[in-house]
Amino acid sequence: MRVYLFIKTENVFQSAGYTYICGSTMDYLLHIDSATDAGTVAISREGVPVSVAVTTETRNHAATINTMIDEVLAGSGITLGEVAAVVVCGGP
Repeated sequence: MRVYLFIKTENVFQSAGYTYICGSTMDYLLHIDSATDAGTVAISREGVPVSVAVTTETRNHAATINTMIDEVLAGSGITLGEVAAVVVCGGP
């Protein structure tokens, strides 16, 4: 599994040496966004969200992120080993 910091422009995600075009692959991606007060974790396939979890606990990402990852994996019916890459947000 690879971890990338992606920058989204339209439906193309770009990172140093790697470009992922939404809808061009059957790979599952694990998305983690902890750049805001509420954290979000999602699984997507072909650029479409398959399972999404959002925490309502403000600024408590460290305590909830692992549970949220387990939740979206179960919701999408896959294992962590089936995830091709992890997409994380940069900033707020």
